[in-house]
Amino acid sequence: MSTALYFILPLAGVFLGWLIRWIFGRFQLSSVEQKASRILGEALREAEAKKKEAILESRDQLLRERNQLEKETRERRIELQRVERRLLQKEENLEKRVESLEKQERAVSNRERTAAETEAALQHDELLLGQLALLDLADQVVELVDPALERAYNLQQQILRTIQRRFIDSGYNFKVLVREIVLSPYFRAANASPLTPEMEIELSTFGTARLLTPEHLSRKIMATTGVHWRARPNRPDYLLSQYQIFYGGIDSDLVTQRVTEPNGVMASLAQRMAYEVACFAVPYDFSKPARERLLFPNIDQSTPLSEASDQVREAVRHLHYQLLGEDLAPSDEEVSATLVVLMEAYSLGREGLANGSVPEQLADPCRLYNDRITGDSLPQERRISRDTEYTVRAWMAAVSYLLSDYRYLYE
Repeated sequence: MSTALYFILPLAGVFLGWLIRWIFGRFQLSSVEQKASRILGEALREAEAKKKEAILESRDQLLRERNQLEKETRERRIELQRVERRLLQKEENLEKRVESLEKQERAVSNRERTAAETEAALQHDELLLGQLALLDLADQVVELVDPALERAYNLQQQILRTIQRRFIDSGYNFKVLVREIVLSPYFRAANASPLTPEMEIELSTFGTARLLTPEHLSRKIMATTGVHWRARPNRPDYLLSQYQIFYGGIDSDLVTQRVTEPNGVMASLAQRMAYEVACFAVPYDFSKPARERLLFPNIDQSTPLSEASDQVREAVRHLHYQLLGEDLAPSDEEVSATLVVLMEAYSLGREGLANGSVPEQLADPCRLYNDRITGDSLPQERRISRDTEYTVRAWMAAVSYLLSDYRYLYE
């Protein structure tokens, strides 16, 4: 028995020790697994929290950027609408004055229906002849009148006298007047090529203006303002891409015939072109050295604006020459009309700056940080983003006024 216990007890001790170590190992393994599971859960929760935080932060950033963009868009729209309302009001006042003058003229015409008035109407009826009658040469010095122009005058007077006589003989039948004009050489002429120098002088008063094609207008914008009408320097011009068909152009595929009479869409595009090109061109021109400027060679953005300033009036006169090809005197009424637009925009802008309704910052598309042609970043001294005196935006209004003029869109 003792011998058996001698062998059994050590074996039982070994088994019991192994069993205890196995149980202890399982306990430690279970503890490690629980700890690892807890660490993994905490890591997942932390990653999820950071993910939600990043998503919320990105969403807040997008909302802030969208709100800023909407604010700038509203500011620009309000500013453009304010200027547009003033321009429309001036146009309405002008139309009322024209209407009043037309009523007075009709009253005089109704009271004095004589043969002499009929002759004057024939000589000045641009709508029917498609041109103005030549001025009377009787009061001019004969030596200063070109022979070719004198021949043109004599021929025109002969035709007009014939039409006048037939009109009077018909009992002032307007149908006869229209028929005679339509059958006259002035109305039926189709071509005059090739032209000699004398013929060019004789026919210098013929023809009317035509609407510029998108291609021609695009080149004219660049030549007269120094900028392209495009979204970015590396994009094509609007008039040569997305607005080409809308502005009467052709693609030589589905659209093969140009629109020569403006419609509502074309008028809206012309107005938008005037606003946006002025927005691009004015700060860019001011940023250049004076000798390189197209629009403002004699002033800069800090030049005080005053209706009595000869310097400002000369700058307006230069804009007429640069954009419309008009070599006017500084006292000309057209220069004065543009000066009124400039000063009214300046006055409204200064009021807005004073009461806080107008920001000092330019609208985002008008701010100048990069070269409008190359897209390269400009040095700090050439950048323009603020307009604390409202002079830059006032000049934008004046340039926009001229860019939307009939004489800019037609030739």
